[in-house]
Formats: sequence, structure tokens, C-alpha cells
Amino acid sequence: MVALADCDFVHYLSHQQYLGRIADLSQQVSLPTGKVYRLLKAVNADLTQADLAPLTPQSPISPEQTQILVELAQRWPKAHLWTPTARLAMIELFMTLPSQKWTIATLQSYFQVSRNTILRDLQKIKASTDNQGSVHFTTDLGHYLSGSRISIFSRASLLVESLQTDYRDQLIALTTANKLVEAQPNHATENQIQVIKTATQGLNKKYQKLGKKSLCPRQVEALVLLIKLSENYLHWLAQNHHFHQQTLVTDEEKQIIQNHLEYQVAQEWFKDHGCRTDSSIQSEIIILLTIQLLSHPKESDGHVASSKYFKLKILAEQLIRTVGQKLGLDIDSQTDSILNNLHQDIQTQLKPFLFANQYDFYYADTYLIPNHYLESVIRQCLTLPAIQKELDSSFTGEFRARQIRILAMIFTHYMHKLSLKQPLKVLILTDLPIYSRRLLVDLVQKAPFPVQVELALLTDDSHQNKFVDFSSFNLILTENKGLSASVPVVLIPPLIDEEMTTNLYQYLHHLHPVYKKMPID
Repeated sequence: MVALADCDFVHYLSHQQYLGRIADLSQQVSLPTGKVYRLLKAVNADLTQADLAPLTPQSPISPEQTQILVELAQRWPKAHLWTPTARLAMIELFMTLPSQKWTIATLQSYFQVSRNTILRDLQKIKASTDNQGSVHFTTDLGHYLSGSRISIFSRASLLVESLQTDYRDQLIALTTANKLVEAQPNHATENQIQVIKTATQGLNKKYQKLGKKSLCPRQVEALVLLIKLSENYLHWLAQNHHFHQQTLVTDEEKQIIQNHLEYQVAQEWFKDHGCRTDSSIQSEIIILLTIQLLSHPKESDGHVASSKYFKLKILAEQLIRTVGQKLGLDIDSQTDSILNNLHQDIQTQLKPFLFANQYDFYYADTYLIPNHYLESVIRQCLTLPAIQKELDSSFTGEFRARQIRILAMIFTHYMHKLSLKQPLKVLILTDLPIYSRRLLVDLVQKAPFPVQVELALLTDDSHQNKFVDFSSFNLILTENKGLSASVPVVLIPPLIDEEMTTNLYQYLHHLHPVYKKMPID
């Protein structure tokens, strides 16, 4: 019979009209040939039970066989085959937040792979620089990762968020199961999905209502998944008499954490969505949720301008001025609204950086867009004495690479709105009709970076035009083949197609005094 973990394979077969060679099928689904043979045998068992002929290599798949395959696939429409990378992350998550004893045999059963595969995965986890000396095995606890309670939860957060995109339903099934051993890698039921959805919406609403802050819905769901997994983990620790061996934070840190409004948000949310549990476990879960709320990047923060965080305001101002200076931005000439929005965005992210660094709590995000040049500029600015002084007074340790990348993304967004001290200037010299001239201007201004465009009418003596200083431009666009100028001249073709537009943008990018140091999409 087809197991739950095999449904992606069934999905693939249900969309085929012909079954090729096993070797080709193995390559197409990225599975070993032995695994493909076993899966095909399981599928054929279901077909035989339906009084249909089994699938055979290098043979057509009949409509009747396809119908059975579709019915099988629809039982678990979002099930996944575990990729080696995902399986490795999932095993590490099990060992980081165990809520049952994980042995080689139980891992084999869960992932439906050989003993040697599990042994290789465990060896890779042991060899990881993040886990040096922290992978252990005992007869009563099985395989697990050791470390401070905060480092355990921080590592689990990274793993949950990295798995969430492709294995969301499996994570939901795990978090809502009473015992992890009962939660095979299957599709979560609609009821389980609704539980997590309701808890996610509830948390964001509480945060917006009580804290005037909001998080990205995807991040909130990952946070809820982690909290549910952590509840299972702490229960398991308590059952094995290991719960009180260490604490998440010191009593002094706990007192400070309880003074933040995030603590009130966590308490209110836990009343509605937390498990009925031991008071000491409940207290730790609320503290964990508070630290997460403090450490996660915000969509908005109504308290960002609080006097409590005045140092972050100073740091944001210094960053904007020094980064702007290195990029050639004319900061002093910007409108107040643009600068205020830039200040707001940077301060909104500096606050969670403050707590993430303080509590050594980090998270994953797979949708960061690198701008290596800007990141290097920001790193240089962070080493300047004035900024370093502000950093040392507020932050513990240096900024992480991901935090610098977020700052670079903010600056990248605003660079399209900020004027440059040396802008890229393009002259369009043409005698085309007005509608064509307007479209040419629109075309150049739609470049993925700021361009200053001027329009001049082409005449017979344009090359001797005393009213236009050609040397003040970076580029001239014209249909005059005989134009002589000291700057690059690009001829306007009779037909402007997509290829010509792409080439033009790449050339403008190459000429740009600032953006030429950055990648172009």
C-alpha cells in the first residue's frame, strides 16, 4: 500500500501518460532506483486491489490506472517526499526539540530510509560547526542536542523557518500531535491547519491591539509552530526529570522582560491558544514568546520613537548620513517625508536587532536579496568611531550578516527615491512626434535606478547647439548618426523592442556613478 510519505511520487505518476525506464524515472523524481522500485511496487498493490493491471516500465498508463492514481494522490494533496536536505534539517529539529526518544530505528521508521542513510545524516549533523560537541546519545533520552536553553530554542527557530516553506503541513501535524511518534510525515488535517491559522491570527491581532506593532504573517506562523513544538519539548523534559536542570533566563533578566508590553501580549495570547500545562512550563513558554516577539523584525512599530530608544534614533541618523555620504546621496536636499520614512524603517529594524543580539536569538528567512556592494559600505560605516561608540553602548556583539543585509535592503529601496549628488543624466535629442518623445522619456525613467532625463529637439545644427552643453550629460539618445559629442551617444532605432530596452538599461547601469557598483536585475 502507498504510505503517506510516498504521495509526491503518486502525484508525479498521476500526471504521466507513459511510464518510461526505471533509470529515467529515478532521475526525473531525484530518487535512488531502489526507492523507485519499492514505491512502484506499493502503487501496483493499490492498483491490483482495484482490479487493475499493475504499471510496468516502458508501457502506457491507462485512463483507468490514472484515475486510481489521482484518487490516491488526492487523499493527501500536499504531502512531500523528504529531500535529503529537508530530512537532515528535520532530524536536527527532532534532536533540538525532542518530545520522544529518537533512536536510529525510530528515525528509519519516520523517514522510510535505510539505517545507513540515518547514520550518514547523524554524522553530518555532528560535523556541523553549529553542533560541535553538542550531539549526544543516551539509552533513556536517545539522540539529542545539548546547549543552553536559549541556544536550543534559537537553533530550533532557524530550522522551523527554513522548513516552513516546503514542509508546512508536516510541521503543523507535528506541533498539534499529543505524541510525536503518532505524527508520521503526513498531511495535516484541516482541523490542525485551522488551529495554527487561528493561533497565528490571534497573535498578530493581540500584538497590533496591545502593542501597536505587527509582524509578517509568515513569520508569526513560524513563531506559533516553534511555540507549539517547544511546549511538547518542555513536557518531555519534565517527564524525564530534566526540566529544572537549567532555565531560559535569569531571575533578573526575567524581571526586565516582564516590563515589556510584549510580555503582556504573550500572556493574553497564551490564555486563548496555549496548552493547559504545568505553571513552570507555562511561565517559560510565555518568556520564550516574549523574547521572540522582541527579536523578530517588525512590519510596523508604533513605539519606535519612544524616548527609551533614543540611542537607536541617533544611531539611525548617523548610519543614514555616513552611508549616504559614501553612496554619493544628497541627504541634505531630501524631503522631510522621505527622510522620516527612512529613519522610521531603520529604527523599526534596529529595535529587534537589539534584543536578538542581547538574547542570542536568531531566525531564518529565505527571501533576503543581497546587495554586496551596499552591505560592504554598511560594514565600513559600522566601524567608524562615532557609530562604533553608539553600537557598543546599545548592542552586545557585532551585527550579524543577516542584519546587515536587512539594512542594505532598506537603503536599496530608498535609493530609488533619494537624489544623488552626481545623478546619471541622459539627454534625449530627437525630432520624433510628441507621443514618441514622451514614451522615450518614460522608457528611460523606468530604469531600475534613478535617472535624470532632459529632452531637446533635434535640428540640423544640433551638434553646434549653443543652448545644450553635451558634456554635462552621461549619455545622449538620438537618431542623428552624425552627432559629435564627448560623451557616449546611443542611436534610437526605428523599432524599440524588449531586447533594445534591456541593453539600454544595462548600458545606463554601467555608466551610473553609484549603481554600476551594484548588481542589476
